[in-house]
Amino acid sequence: MSWSFSQISQIFELAESGLLHSGQVRDAARVGALRPDRAAWLAMGRRVCAYAGTLLLASGIIFFFAYNWADLHRFAKIGLALAGVVAMVVAAARRHPFSTGWRAALFGASLCTGALLALIGQIYQTGADIWELFAAWALLMTPLALLARSSASWFMWLVVANTALLCALGRRFDYFYFEIDHFRFEQGDQALCILASFNLLLLLALELWSARLLVHVRRHLHRLTALAMLYPLSAAAIVCLVWEREEHAPLTAGFFGVAAMMFWFYSRIRHDLAMLAIAGFALIIVTTTGLGHWLDIGNSALYLFLVALYLIVTTGVLVVWLKRLHRSASTPAREQEETA
Repeated sequence: MSWSFSQISQIFELAESGLLHSGQVRDAARVGALRPDRAAWLAMGRRVCAYAGTLLLASGIIFFFAYNWADLHRFAKIGLALAGVVAMVVAAARRHPFSTGWRAALFGASLCTGALLALIGQIYQTGADIWELFAAWALLMTPLALLARSSASWFMWLVVANTALLCALGRRFDYFYFEIDHFRFEQGDQALCILASFNLLLLLALELWSARLLVHVRRHLHRLTALAMLYPLSAAAIVCLVWEREEHAPLTAGFFGVAAMMFWFYSRIRHDLAMLAIAGFALIIVTTTGLGHWLDIGNSALYLFLVALYLIVTTGVLVVWLKRLHRSASTPAREQEETA
């Protein structure tokens, strides 16, 4: 028997989290070598080639339109793009469900769907905003991502959905501008909070229904969603700390509340050191910015030294805490191995 790439990765992840002790890892090594063999490398190569080929094929269709735009009739353009979508769906239907070919073909269908929508909007000039294009793309991509249950498809859906929301918020709230004017400042806060709340809901959905949304449950998508949630929330908290407006104190409290929830959940309920590191990194950035503004580091080199010292100390405390948490998680496994 030989372990696949995903199985080897899962074994080492369980061992690093303390859920497998050294004796169990040795037992797994006796069953099969804990390194990829020739068959595993070939399987990985087929997977990479399948996704790369699908991505290049969809990109080829898009660039074909761009190069031959003036020479093609509008029906030929739409027909070619629609044929790409249909071809990808037919290719997926001819493959075994949840296989590499199945997931890669549905990934390509999602790409071609976006190209088809952009093509229709360019030909007929419907007057729709750019956010509506991305929102429609995300909506049409949703059933394909649910069928594929692939990290690549869901990652693309995450990017497209966030792009649609960013464009809509930018048009409605002008969130890129934080002027002294109260109305503009409050609108920017609202935009960042909406973006953070959207990604928080996505993170909760991934934590609750990962087994239904993904064939191979890995934590990469969860961590990217957490970054997408904490980035606008941290930016909003930093702006609130710098402007020192009392009416926006709930926003800063919301950031610290989300960070505290992440620390509790990923240290007690679901052991994930990467998530804890992300939350700790965001917390250090916000608190360091607030400390620097409070001390007014531009007026004294001593204050600048104090902020640098705070950054070093908090980073070191976070690293030490994460190491101790990792060791404490592996202690029960060691005790179980000794008693056995």
